[in-house]
Amino acid sequence: MRIEGSFGILQYPVLAVSAVAGDLHGPIHGGPYPWLEEDLLARGFRSVLSGNLEDIVLKARPGDGSIRCRASTDDGLVCLLVDNRTVWSVQLDTGDPENLQWLKSSASRDVTIATGVLTRRG
Repeated sequence: MRIEGSFGILQYPVLAVSAVAGDLHGPIHGGPYPWLEEDLLARGFRSVLSGNLEDIVLKARPGDGSIRCRASTDDGLVCLLVDNRTVWSVQLDTGDPENLQWLKSSASRDVTIATGVLTRRG
């Protein structure tokens, strides 16, 4: 995401993940992910009142370090780690200018991990 500031336009990498509201019936994909909203709040995520992505990125604060994103500009590998365990990864095409820009910005600043809460009927 590009945000214009006093030093020009800065690139902020954002990774969106899914969460689910509590009080669900039955397993979700047979595992602990996607996360329950309560678990994300306990790990340093905060609720936001705005759907404005720029506002979310600028107000984001560091979490507890248990959920992290690693990205490599060399091979385009992006990994999401929870408690130092890879729970999701994707290989981006480094020949794509948008992917390369995202990877470069992730090397120069923290990745903002954003999540929306999904509801599910059991």
